[in-house]
Amino acid sequence: ENIRDVTSPACTLSASLAVPAPATCSGGLIVDCPLSTHYCPILDDNIMLFLTGPFDCSADVEAPLPDVTTSCAGGNYEVITEVVQYVNGTAVVIQTILPGEPRLITGVGIGDYVFRYTVTDDCGNTVVKECIFRVADLSEPVAICNSGLNISVGGFGLARIYAHQIDQGSYDNCGIDSILVRRVYHRDPLTCDTILQPYYSNWGPYVEFTCCDAGTYVTVELRVVDIHGNVNMCWMDVLVEDKTLPYCYNLEDTEVSCDSLPADFDPYDVAQLQALFGEPEVFDNCAAEAIEYAPVVEWSGCGNGTILRRFQAIDRVGNLSIDTFYQQIWVGSLSGYDIRFPQDVSLSCYEANPDTVQVIHNGCDSITVSYADSLAASSNGECQRIFRTYTVTNWCEWNGVTDPAVISRDENCNGLAGEEDVWVLYRLDSTFVDADSAAYNLWPLAGTKDTICDGTTNPDGYWRLANSVGAWQYTQILYVYDTVAPVVAFNEPAPVCAMDNDCEALLTYPFTVEEHCTADSLSFTVFLDAGADGLLDGDITEDVEIIGSYPLYAIRGAFPVGIHALQLHVTDGCSNTSIDSLPFEIVDCFVEAPQCYDGLIVQLMPLPPGTDIDGDGDDDIAAMLVHVEYLLENLVTEDCNMPIRYSVNRVGEEPNILQDSIYVTCDDPDLLPIEIYAWDSANNPYVIQPDGTLGGPNYSPCASTVTLQNKNSSCGLDDQVRPGVGQGETPELYQNQPNPFLKGTAIRFWLPEAGKAEIVLTDIAGKAIKRYSGFYDAGYHEIEVKAEELRGYGMYFYSLRTTNYVDTKQMIYLE
Repeated sequence: ENIRDVTSPACTLSASLAVPAPATCSGGLIVDCPLSTHYCPILDDNIMLFLTGPFDCSADVEAPLPDVTTSCAGGNYEVITEVVQYVNGTAVVIQTILPGEPRLITGVGIGDYVFRYTVTDDCGNTVVKECIFRVADLSEPVAICNSGLNISVGGFGLARIYAHQIDQGSYDNCGIDSILVRRVYHRDPLTCDTILQPYYSNWGPYVEFTCCDAGTYVTVELRVVDIHGNVNMCWMDVLVEDKTLPYCYNLEDTEVSCDSLPADFDPYDVAQLQALFGEPEVFDNCAAEAIEYAPVVEWSGCGNGTILRRFQAIDRVGNLSIDTFYQQIWVGSLSGYDIRFPQDVSLSCYEANPDTVQVIHNGCDSITVSYADSLAASSNGECQRIFRTYTVTNWCEWNGVTDPAVISRDENCNGLAGEEDVWVLYRLDSTFVDADSAAYNLWPLAGTKDTICDGTTNPDGYWRLANSVGAWQYTQILYVYDTVAPVVAFNEPAPVCAMDNDCEALLTYPFTVEEHCTADSLSFTVFLDAGADGLLDGDITEDVEIIGSYPLYAIRGAFPVGIHALQLHVTDGCSNTSIDSLPFEIVDCFVEAPQCYDGLIVQLMPLPPGTDIDGDGDDDIAAMLVHVEYLLENLVTEDCNMPIRYSVNRVGEEPNILQDSIYVTCDDPDLLPIEIYAWDSANNPYVIQPDGTLGGPNYSPCASTVTLQNKNSSCGLDDQVRPGVGQGETPELYQNQPNPFLKGTAIRFWLPEAGKAEIVLTDIAGKAIKRYSGFYDAGYHEIEVKAEELRGYGMYFYSLRTTNYVDTKQMIYLE
């Protein structure tokens, strides 16, 4: 800091010398620039900044007080503030503010200034401090845009908008340096294609618009720059229009003769009219084209009339020309035609387009060709002889009543009918029957025609003159030869299932036939080759149906199980026959379910120690072999593939066709559920076998239950200790006596100790029919069962039940 000290007695400085304040001057006065209390921006070099006002290019400056530190008692001091501007190195005092005066300075212009503070404290110390401040214009100008403009492109498809047309009175407090504009491009200005990434034009005094902008809003931006470089912008959307209407010109009316028009001329065909008579040119400031409406036609149908073509011009934005543009076309009538009737022809059925009538004419006539065929008897080895009678009608000439003129098949009168072409040449003055298409040449030579036909011969160049009625008739003979048999195509069907013991199945065998000559005259014969051994077993045509229509057919009929073949004979209308063998297979997919006997009771027989009778790895105490025949009520006696085999297995085990018996052991429950399967000898390719493989015999199951009668005694269960009995002693149930019985029987049992016990009688279905319950002493007991207490003769079961013991036995009541 530079300090000017002129009074301090503690410092030995000259009163007029400005020096830095000594750091050891304890009684000094310290003055700093008021940077900490200046709330406007502080620039580099500690320059305080004051901004101009929003509407004036000057600032109102509130002069801040300096930061003062004094060690003088009381701490009082006075500040004199001067606003100084250095001009060419000379300090010019603009304003002085004495202590206590207002500190607001108005109208301070843009530039750099100095606050010169002279501070004096009560001790007489005085310090002068200069602090730089600046008045600057940092305010952006106010940019004001027009809120909406429409502009129409001019005669060259161009338009400009200048900056002053966009500017709506933009202003700045100090002054504007420039106002420029730019625009956004969404379309290519040359091709009018849409741009994927829009871009801006350069800034300039104006922006340009083209026809590509017509019909769209274009964003235009206005940029205002003031004299101090401050920038502001505004924008608006300009609607670009094209109000210039297009118009058509340069297509003259015309007159033509009908013979200059093509034979297929259609006066209503706009595309054909454009190709023949052109299109108008179109003028517009922007791109435009002509649209043609349906013509107004007055047409006789015989090559003469008027055509009024109508056009309007339309530009890219949809402006239409005010007036409709017209072209008038007059078409004059001129008639003339040539007809060539073809000679007889021999052909194969494979020739799709035999020689036919040829008509040569211009757009002046409306000529049609038709024909009718009739069949005649064949005589020279041909398959068919077709008489094809052509009728050629000029609807502009024929009166609709008169019979057609008939052209002879022997116009040259040489006795050979139909051996050459015959021409009819219609001209305005004459009609010629000729050997070629030129009436005035030297073919045929005069006198070529024999006189035996009509007493006359021919002149040079044609056979004869004819009177035209506008309709002509001629008959051509087609000799059709066919030595190719029909072609049959087929795919062998998948085997078909027979689903019952009738051992037959309905087969539908599709096939196709290719026949080029007489597809509507095909005949079919079907033979059966049973067993596909190559030997035909008979004609079955009457036993089957041939369904469908050319070319898709099918044979439908019922056939027995087995591998067979059908021999199909297909004969066409020319007696050509194809023979094809159609193999097929009917497979047996059915076997009747067996009828199971549900009530088999077996008694287990003791086995020698160490015997594993069922091969499960455990020793078996007792067992019984149960054969499948014991479990069948009735055998299956009918099947398409005998013999029938039977197998047996426990429920849950995989059935095995080879397992016709099982061992029941002590490991099985008292009531053992089993399955019995019937297997035929078929080879059904569709059936899934129990092991998951596909194909094999058909099978069908039934279910049954085997009762193990003496399991407790045979399996040593009577010797096992039961909880609560003690000493290993158990109750015992004895076989009833007598058994079987007629009028009654006695059931005996033994109890090792007194207690509650119950004898329960059940039928073969397991339903209880009688109970004998009570408290019995230890020892033997006997219960009498009378026949009338039962529900008819048959097998019954009786059970002894105590608190911890159950045993069951079987008895049989005979009628």
